[in-house]
Amino acid sequence: AGLANNIFAELAAVLMYSVCLAAFGMFLRRLLGSIRAIGVAIPLLVVGMLLICPVFFDLGAMRAAQFLLPPTYYINGVYNPAYLGYGLCYSLICLLLYRFLGVLKADDRG
Repeated sequence: AGLANNIFAELAAVLMYSVCLAAFGMFLRRLLGSIRAIGVAIPLLVVGMLLICPVFFDLGAMRAAQFLLPPTYYINGVYNPAYLGYGLCYSLICLLLYRFLGVLKADDRG
């Protein structure tokens, strides 16, 4: 299709995407708490990511919501290196939220 880019840009985007997904998954695990809630959330997240993230088309009104989901950083990171840094910042925020929720839950227990 003529959309191929530099292999190193693609590798960097895939590595950043892996970090984003791991951080997002950790945050969701802490937020939802149970395997049952995660099982319900996963299909909803997949559908939401397919609808919101700019894979096939760009929804101007949904642009803010796109930045809440990891695929946005990967898709844009292949073509714009700035999104690699944004993706790492996104990962850091997810990890901070993960830690914050852990502290809150620990305070609730005792």
